Amino acid sequence: MNSPLKPTYDFNDPILQQMPKYKRWAKEHLSLADLASPVIRWEVKETFSALKIPTKYHIHYRIKSIVGIDDHQEPIYGGYHVMELTLPPGYPLEPCKIYMLTPTWHPNIKSDGKHKGRICGNVKNFGRSYDLYQLVLRVGEILQYKNYHAVHSPPYPEDSQVAHWVTSFAEPNNVVNKGEGIAVDDTPLVNIEQEETAAPEVVSQAETPPSPVEKPPVVETPPPPPEPEPPATPKIKIGGLRKTKPAKLQLRIKKRDD
Repeated sequence: MNSPLKPTYDFNDPILQQMPKYKRWAKEHLSLADLASPVIRWEVKETFSALKIPTKYHIHYRIKSIVGIDDHQEPIYGGYHVMELTLPPGYPLEPCKIYMLTPTWHPNIKSDGKHKGRICGNVKNFGRSYDLYQLVLRVGEILQYKNYHAVHSPPYPEDSQVAHWVTSFAEPNNVVNKGEGIAVDDTPLVNIEQEETAAPEVVSQAETPPSPVEKPPVVETPPPPPEPEPPATPKIKIGGLRKTKPAKLQLRIKKRDD
């Protein structure tokens, strides 16, 4: 599945020099061109200025997703989906607009009505903190049901009917279950080689990691010797002395014979 050839831009061009947002749009184009995926293809639908900077894309997904349900509440699957991605004049301060052009059945994508196809992907920070490359992958995970929000709490489901189906039927019957890791499609969205290239560098066993800074040894100060105890005062047990009676003096008088 091939996407257009990688574009080139001269960032010294006066148009890009005078309008920083156009430079950002051009960089988004280059970033999207780096997407190497076996299941995602993109095409430019509208451009701006003589530099032909894209302002609208169609993103094609060849993955399994749910496109509806039958009379027994069982899911109906589809394998080809198209998203329209538009950069508004205020982008990146203003979030981009993303709509599905093909039928979908997902709690975060409007399935009918005036805004049919509108995707609630929490894209307010996209453009300021993230780029289109990450947004395209995020929508792919939404279609695969790896990412969904079906509980009636902020940021709230885009389609309450589908959200009810997910919580009352799909999750109890293990059709999908984000908490249990049950998705509709587990196909990798990018090539494995690209994931390995983007992965952070890991120190191999042959490499020696930097030694930690050694701290000086801690010398323990011995505790001061205990103070000598005062000598014990001898105790006198008064009750143990016996009283002795004084000896009686006996006088004997001897009569004198005359």
